[in-house]
Amino acid sequence: MKKRIILLMLLLVGVILGPSQSLVEAAELNFGVKAILPENQVDKNNSFFDLRMNPSEEQTVEVEVTNVIDKEIELHTFVSAADTNVNGVIDYPQPTAETKYDESLKYPLPTLVSLEETIKVPAKATIKVPVTIKMPSESYDGMIVGGISFYQKEEEDDQEKQTSGMGVKNKFMYRLGMKLVETDTTVEPDLKLLGVKAGQVNYRNAVMANLQNPEAEVLNSLKLEAQVFQKGSSTPIFTAGKDNMKVAPNSNFEYPIYLGKKAFKAGKYTLKLVATADNDKKWEFTQDFEITQKEAEKYNEESSIQLDYETDWIKWAIIGGMILVAVIVVIVVVVLMMNRGRKRKKEKRKAKQKNKREQSKKYRKNGSRSVSKD
Repeated sequence: MKKRIILLMLLLVGVILGPSQSLVEAAELNFGVKAILPENQVDKNNSFFDLRMNPSEEQTVEVEVTNVIDKEIELHTFVSAADTNVNGVIDYPQPTAETKYDESLKYPLPTLVSLEETIKVPAKATIKVPVTIKMPSESYDGMIVGGISFYQKEEEDDQEKQTSGMGVKNKFMYRLGMKLVETDTTVEPDLKLLGVKAGQVNYRNAVMANLQNPEAEVLNSLKLEAQVFQKGSSTPIFTAGKDNMKVAPNSNFEYPIYLGKKAFKAGKYTLKLVATADNDKKWEFTQDFEITQKEAEKYNEESSIQLDYETDWIKWAIIGGMILVAVIVVIVVVVLMMNRGRKRKKEKRKAKQKNKREQSKKYRKNGSRSVSKD
């Protein structure tokens, strides 16, 4: 039976995520990774590469890789730039052909750092892996942050392959952080709202607010409070909040405001978002956006949650009921007025006929008196 993929993050960028630590027992690991710190290490208490370099400078640093088992292992590597995920956590995703960096990130770490993509480590041996760094020609302030990852793929035995159809059993990974600086100039992180749209996270409907830190510094202790309104309304229909978030330098991320069981509805909306960070920074954003009928239908169909349309039915039932009551009232009023009108006409006819009879009777009486006198 296929085992779960195990992701081990041993060495992280300490200034961002705290001290590095092993996440599993040593008995489970086939290899270990350690940075050999050079002379230009800024803080030698850090176990990751924290390097001070100059424009256009080239340097080769070394990573010590130890194989702890009694057979040769093959490791794969990749270099990644620090990014921010939807949970407000700094991440180091493996770059692909589709990877798009934030427009403010001039120098992604994978464009500056290189090493062999495949490494073979003999049984019970330790080797040194060279990592080449070539700094950009232009000087910059702030930091360039990322990580170097080492992972192992182990093939299943032939019987398991035939049974499961899978060729990979486990994936053990170490991540070694890297931070590159050139100057001591202080850079203040910032926050911008780039856009708002309908979307999904793991097939859950959400209004997505795209937030950006365009500066080469980590944005710490970010707290968000978001409200979504029907445009022109003062009553929020969706709310969300989260604190203790971190945003990587020169990165953007989608902050989701989940709809729960409510379905998307086409229409015009307004997002109001208040953000605070680093105890003394505050931003307030207000932005209108629109959800089209096509988007609403698409995401509602793809939702993994059984959406509740009952609210809409109740609302329209109430509206329909009110209209029906209003129509009935109008009909009743019209009928009553018509009946009253008929009654008045009938009474007028009776009164007129009575008046005629009285006049006729009076005339006959007066006529008989005249005859008698003659």
